[in-house]
Amino acid sequence: MCSITRIGSFTQPQCPVSRLTGDFTPPEDACNMYRVLLDGLAELEADLHRHIHKENNILFPRASELEETLDLGTPIDSRTE
Repeated sequence: MCSITRIGSFTQPQCPVSRLTGDFTPPEDACNMYRVLLDGLAELEADLHRHIHKENNILFPRASELEETLDLGTPIDSRTE
């Protein structure tokens, strides 16, 4: 099972599948299905890293900036634009 560890503002996925598969390297005698499985797992891990990067470096900073610009004490209907 993969877990996500938060380190400051960076979240590092801790996925033992990569470690257990030797960084998704199939043995020489692996069948094609096993190779496809490892390729898919490697793609999933890369996608997870991209997702975390986008959240930490794009989404969360923009949300923080937007939150700071909002006047949260004033009802939405009476806010000026």
